[in-house]
Amino acid sequence: MNTNTPITPVSGYLTSSQLCERFLISTRTLFRWQSKKTNPLPEPTIRPSGTYNLWSADEIYEWEEREKALSKQRSKNH
Repeated sequence: MNTNTPITPVSGYLTSSQLCERFLISTRTLFRWQSKKTNPLPEPTIRPSGTYNLWSADEIYEWEEREKALSKQRSKNH
């Protein structure tokens, strides 16, 4: 998945690997983001087996939009 490709609503599912590639992070960071107090990353929608998880693209899109808004707000406060 190209990191410049936008995630759009109703685009299915993304794997953990695709999310890591998109945000240029490790799987460890991906799961650490789920523990954030403010705007935690949503839980995987489907966990078929082992470490292979599927995330709702819709939920990730919504999370990413909230994260952008929070980032702008933090910038204004500093």
